Amino acid sequence: MGFGGIITTGLSIVILLVAGYMILAGMSYTINAATASAATVSDKKAGQLNTALTVANVTRVSEDTLEFNLTNSGSASISDVSGMDVLLKYVDPDTMQYVDAIWLGYVPAAESPVTGAGQWYSAGVASPMRNTTSTVLLLPGESMTVRAVLSASHPSATGVVQVAAPNGVSAMTQFDFRV
Repeated sequence: MGFGGIITTGLSIVILLVAGYMILAGMSYTINAATASAATVSDKKAGQLNTALTVANVTRVSEDTLEFNLTNSGSASISDVSGMDVLLKYVDPDTMQYVDAIWLGYVPAAESPVTGAGQWYSAGVASPMRNTTSTVLLLPGESMTVRAVLSASHPSATGVVQVAAPNGVSAMTQFDFRV
């Protein structure tokens, strides 16, 4: 009978040690996951802080086509130009209310000129370092001419062009084609 209590105590100690180890391993895993998540958020925020876009010189090429310059005015490269969103928001000049908004999908420059409506493509990149029109990379300081093909004639002569980078940074500018 004396050995039964000793064996039970020994098993209890082993079970407590295993349970403590499992608790510590679980806490370690949780801390590592939280640290990795914080690092990911920090990297994303740093990328956003280093990214800046400028939209300028919106011109009407035809009744269903607009062209504008997009400049990477930040210090980070935009490596996925195809992931950028281009939005057109038309405004009634009398009431200053939005009358229509259009999202345009990207088409590679190799498939230009675009024959489908509701799309945009790069009509060329102006860079002191390189000169290509089939690039999907926009380095700091580079300007890209964007051509937007719409589904119909403009519902209004005034509005806003907005471009958003894949990391969420956006820029916009107003246009007014009234004579």
